[in-house]
Amino acid sequence: MKGNVIDLNFDLYDVKDKKVASTRKKFFSLAERYEIEVENEKDALLALAIVVAISNDCFDETSILSSSV
Repeated sequence: MKGNVIDLNFDLYDVKDKKVASTRKKFFSLAERYEIEVENEKDALLALAIVVAISNDCFDETSILSSSV
């Protein structure tokens, strides 16, 4: 993984350092929107699961509170 995880702007790589997917925050929208671009369709579900897990961890209220203590 390379990029900014907190802002969900990053690229995912496999063990051979080949880019598998990338995610970017979409600007100019009324709500938080993100774009996930997957290199191979077979990796789409895994990429989505990783982004959702990171998003939940980064924006979970209890993890934010515990990290600031």
